[in-house]
Amino acid sequence: MNENKNVENLNELTVEERELGTNPIGKLIPLYCLPLIIGSFIVGFQLVVDCIILATGVSIEALATIGILFPYFLLMGALYDFMGPGGAALITLELGKGNFAKARKACANAIVYCFVICAVISILSYIFMESIIWGLGASEEIYPEAVTFLNIFLAFFPFMTLGVVVYFCARASGKPLMSAIFNIIPPILAMGIEYYVVFSLGFGIEASAICAIVALCPNLFMLLWFLFGKSNMHLRPSDFQINWGIIRKISVLGFPSCTLQLFYAIVMVFAANILADLGASVEHYAAYSIIDAYIYYFLTFIVFGFGLGIQPIISFNYTRSHERTFRTLKITYIAGIITLVIFMGFLYIGMNGVTGLLAALNETPGYEAYLGKAIGLYIWGIPILTITTTTAFFLQAAERAWPATLIIFVRAFVFTIPLLYIMTGLKGIDAIWVAFPMAEVLSAIFALIILRWQIKKIKEKGEVERIAEESAVIFGEKVKETGAE
Repeated sequence: MNENKNVENLNELTVEERELGTNPIGKLIPLYCLPLIIGSFIVGFQLVVDCIILATGVSIEALATIGILFPYFLLMGALYDFMGPGGAALITLELGKGNFAKARKACANAIVYCFVICAVISILSYIFMESIIWGLGASEEIYPEAVTFLNIFLAFFPFMTLGVVVYFCARASGKPLMSAIFNIIPPILAMGIEYYVVFSLGFGIEASAICAIVALCPNLFMLLWFLFGKSNMHLRPSDFQINWGIIRKISVLGFPSCTLQLFYAIVMVFAANILADLGASVEHYAAYSIIDAYIYYFLTFIVFGFGLGIQPIISFNYTRSHERTFRTLKITYIAGIITLVIFMGFLYIGMNGVTGLLAALNETPGYEAYLGKAIGLYIWGIPILTITTTTAFFLQAAERAWPATLIIFVRAFVFTIPLLYIMTGLKGIDAIWVAFPMAEVLSAIFALIILRWQIKKIKEKGEVERIAEESAVIFGEKVKETGAE
């Protein structure tokens, strides 16, 4: 009975939508993950270029400012990971059931929801800007640069965030390649513009804000496909009417990926304040900025590329085939860890060149060697992060939001923040680089324990539903036979 229903629904889908339920998993993962990973790599590389341009063309204070204000980037990431994957998961779940009207409403409500929330945050941030900057752990040297950056960044904050939400909705609607084009070309353009305005026009930290705007806002052009394209996802004016039931579902489904960014923003605030309490110099702030706001974020973009890439596959197949769903998770674990190990290998091989370039404006003796040591201690936990984030994204796509959120909460507040205080208290300021990878190991172990428990529940639920459907068929046939008699 369930198979017949699935076949009927598949016949109503477009070619792109039908492929999610029929193509081999080994083919779907590259199709959905590779464009996102390439796009994530370009975006991450853009961050590294931004770091190099600030380090060589502006000042060490500008570089340190980005590290202090990086929670704002994470807040933006938390918001678009709240409405984006939440809306995308709901879109693919409804498409998998053949509910096209609900899928369209989910997309439209995610767009409206995002813009309203981000506009409110921008306004409040302008009003309380001074208190926010000091609260993030800024020093006297950094404060003027922070004001300059935020004045530009906040004006476009709602549009940048909305652009990423539109990107997620387009991917979920069966357009991974179109989404990849808009995810790849603008960051490349942004790098060229930032280089030009810094080295030719003499711009300062405002160039970094302009770079972020150019990289993210062009995603809004994909709205034209939703508004004027001929597909099951062509949005009508009525779709934009707020539906609080849909908003609630988007919030529940998007909460785990949102907390992944939001909780890490909180971790960064704690870490910055620990540095301040321990009397960190501008050089320490700059090292923290380079490692946490650039290198770490660059590598986590690749991790997120795998986790977010498989979400449409998981959500679509979750109600159809558990075998396809679990196979997707296994392949993603392996591919993600191998990819991150390769990237780390390249980073270790080219460590001298990387640290020499990033320490260009710092004349403190031994700083380049210190930076290399700190990077080496910090990044070995990144491949392990693949297990934690992929597990959370899998559970999110499988409509198991609270276990996914629990994994992310425990990572931030049970492991990372306590270890930051414990390690720096025992070993001093430099132990901050060791605390992060230690927390990743403990978080991955906890995530696998939660995953094993949830997979058991998913299989039990599937067996109960199968028995219920078979019983309905049997009793239905008995009723017909009784009626015939």
